Amino acid sequence: MKKLIIILLLSLSACTPTIGQDFIGQKQSVVEKRFGKPTVSRTENPNKILSYRIDDCSLLFYFDKSGTVQYVDHSGNCP
Repeated sequence: MKKLIIILLLSLSACTPTIGQDFIGQKQSVVEKRFGKPTVSRTENPNKILSYRIDDCSLLFYFDKSGTVQYVDHSGNCP
């Protein structure tokens, strides 16, 4: 049973999404230069979230109060 759990955990870690991770630490201007105007932009004080829809891919960029990307989430078939 212990081996099965270890194998399962290793297989899940191999599926960790890396899409957009190269934008972590970047400013909003860098994201907008690459993707253009966001589909949706919202502020949840003091943080900002930019949402992009590209075909069947959704990208969410989470910014801290200094305007730096802290986290990227995605769903769908992203490049």
